[in-house]
Amino acid sequence: MRQAAKIVLTPEEKAKLERVLKNPKTPQKILERAKIVALAAMGHNNESIAKSLNFSEARVGKWRTRFAENRLAGIEFEAPRSGRPANVRDELTSLIIEKTLTETPPDRQKIWSTRLLAKELGISHTSVHRIWRANHLNPKTRPSPIYQPDQAFKENTNTVG
Repeated sequence: MRQAAKIVLTPEEKAKLERVLKNPKTPQKILERAKIVALAAMGHNNESIAKSLNFSEARVGKWRTRFAENRLAGIEFEAPRSGRPANVRDELTSLIIEKTLTETPPDRQKIWSTRLLAKELGISHTSVHRIWRANHLNPKTRPSPIYQPDQAFKENTNTVG
């Protein structure tokens, strides 16, 4: 059986834990972690802490170890979770936005569709749609780049008539 990490609090850590435990606005998950650390600092083992707080021993051991490794920062923040990384990165997002706003589609099309742009870039149309939606882009409601007059033309039309 593994030995639980011994928790010894500095005076500053003890004062901070007491403030966290007494503050009624402390988020529940932080409060639970602080209770585990406080009981561990009093010398309780994981089994007795788990029984008194109605937690699993694994949960108590996890937060006791996190505190021992990272001190107060270990119980205040969640560790990064594993999972599937995002497929479409920032460079691709900026490329999609730039193409949508500045370039015209091939084959005499007037506006980009998600499928046409996806085919052009070699990605899925759902990725294009997700990026358009996240950036509030809708090519159907924007004037086509083909028909936008240049600045000199705009200035000339403003002076006439």
